[in-house]
Amino acid sequence: MREQRTIQLDHPSEGWPAEDPRAPVPNTNRSDLTSALASQVRNIYCICYRDFSNDPEYGRKHMPRWDGGETAHGSTHRPVWPRIAAVIVAQDADPLQFIRAQFVGVRRATPPRPNQLYNEEAVARWQNYRFKAQQNLERQVASDLNQIKVHVLPFTVNLGWDYRTALAYVLKDRRCGASSLVRYCAAVAESLPIAAAFRERALLQYMFQMADYDSLLGNKVPQELRAEAAELRELLVGQ
Repeated sequence: MREQRTIQLDHPSEGWPAEDPRAPVPNTNRSDLTSALASQVRNIYCICYRDFSNDPEYGRKHMPRWDGGETAHGSTHRPVWPRIAAVIVAQDADPLQFIRAQFVGVRRATPPRPNQLYNEEAVARWQNYRFKAQQNLERQVASDLNQIKVHVLPFTVNLGWDYRTALAYVLKDRRCGASSLVRYCAAVAESLPIAAAFRERALLQYMFQMADYDSLLGNKVPQELRAEAAELRELLVGQ
């Protein structure tokens, strides 16, 4: 598990959209994104719990106490995952690293419960973990940019392709390990229609660590993505 990456949505189909990335971008459906973020949080927590407890079945069935609904004892609960997502957004944190931080240094007999992931102690654990997270992100971004450069070079140098054509080809290639955000930024910079294929996942990736990505990528991050991420963060934190 590469802990510096965000767990992303499914890959897009091979039929890449052909929209102009410089055209006005319609707002992504907010309720869908909110649900996607909460779902990400649940998935990440369950993965961490399974790894921590060696219980491969944890979370594979509905858990009323955490997912919402009525328990076998007749008590009713609301889903806990949106509350955790709101704290993660408020802390400008990567969800995988925030949740992983909750398991660091914990005795194996007492794994953290979901309702322990949105209190002050959870935030403190994340803040203690944050310096390492920033270092990981810096390495990730450097690796992403290098991945694109390394994959583009043979086409421009050996085959004589122009950079824009080579980049469009490389961004479609899943063998290039660059993240959705860096692919999106590279595509928008060259006005490549393929940018639309990465936008939603780039938005989800960027919004969790806006300040860190802005520090590392600067004006490579499109302004429209920055604006929508800020709006979505505000929406989530205000839940």
